[in-house]
Amino acid sequence: TSMSGLGYKEFKPYFEKKESLSDVVKKWQIDEQNYVKRQMVWFKKMSVNWFDISQSGFYTEIENRLCKFLLKP
Repeated sequence: TSMSGLGYKEFKPYFEKKESLSDVVKKWQIDEQNYVKRQMVWFKKMSVNWFDISQSGFYTEIENRLCKFLLKP
């Protein structure tokens, strides 16, 4: 359901007046951090090329890697 996703399910106890807002926010932050950790583990298992888009010329780096990938025998 739509209320089962991150950021929603953590607030249910608050709306049911079972937990304070600060407790719910703390739990939400922990759950989000754990989700990010799981995502990073998953990405590390994949062959992912990361690009720093804050660097000038990152488009050129992407083009070069893409051409190299597409021209593999």
